[in-house]
Amino acid sequence: MPAFAAEDAAAPTVQWVMPWKAGTTLVYAMEDTTTEVRGDQRSRSRSTSTTEVRITEASKEGFVQSWTGTGGRFQVLEGDRAAEALMQQFASAFDGVALEVQLNAAGNYARAGNIAELAPRLREAFLAGAQLGLDQQLAKTGEDVSGEARLKAMERMQGIVDRMTAPAVLEAMLTRNVQWYNGFVGIDVEPDETYELHTELPNPFGGPTFPATLTFSLAVSSEDPEDLFVSFDQRIDPEKGRAAVIGATRALLGEDVPENSLQALAFSMVDEGLFVVHRPTGTVEMFEAVRTTKFGDFEKVERHRLRLTSGGHGHVWRDEQEAEAAAAK
Repeated sequence: MPAFAAEDAAAPTVQWVMPWKAGTTLVYAMEDTTTEVRGDQRSRSRSTSTTEVRITEASKEGFVQSWTGTGGRFQVLEGDRAAEALMQQFASAFDGVALEVQLNAAGNYARAGNIAELAPRLREAFLAGAQLGLDQQLAKTGEDVSGEARLKAMERMQGIVDRMTAPAVLEAMLTRNVQWYNGFVGIDVEPDETYELHTELPNPFGGPTFPATLTFSLAVSSEDPEDLFVSFDQRIDPEKGRAAVIGATRALLGEDVPENSLQALAFSMVDEGLFVVHRPTGTVEMFEAVRTTKFGDFEKVERHRLRLTSGGHGHVWRDEQEAEAAAAK
């Protein structure tokens, strides 16, 4: 992270200390929810697991951090439930399978570690999902699911899955929230100030980058000085971002997409997040990241949550607490 506090060296700053050392193990209750809306069609799903974050190696160069989910459960809360069983199978297939990432010496994300090992299993799972979706679509149109149309469509889908499971694309898909989780460790800034950074996000398909503006702030809890609140907001430039999306869509599909069919569509992508950090140790006790993507009449909201299950920190998700209180009345 840049030394943002350099503008006023005399101003008091607060640092997020690095929590990592060999053997550090944190266990979280994880929840992902995804809501999609297109016109009058709405779907919502939820997945949960127990997620272990562990430092398996430590050296002067950095750390190896593993992420392992167990007890995964997938639910369709609104919309078509046809894929629910398949998604549960997907969750079960990766139960206990670790994703490894490399952190630098400062404790920030550097790169993914074992993508090559995970890729064949992910490709198999993606193909199964593509096959199910294709058969359902053909059934709706009344076409023969064993005929030539299906064979041609599956050839196209196999190409898309091959591109989806390229190392750079998988890293972007699998580590987005891991990158956020490790992205702010070590910041040393004035509390209650907003910091801004203009950046270029890499395009995993190799096309135009995504210009973005990142703002973040740190605050010390007024109720407990051992609690730090770190919030962030990252917004893709809508005009330049649209060009990157069009390029990525073409690369994924492996075919040309008429630019005039997408150019007029409104586009936005916003990432927002919040950390609750134990100040003396740097441990993340609560973490939420929300990505909202809009393209034309399509809107997708992806919310990722982690809550530390140990340590007796007492923090809860306020909306869940309010919902439980309302249900108890």
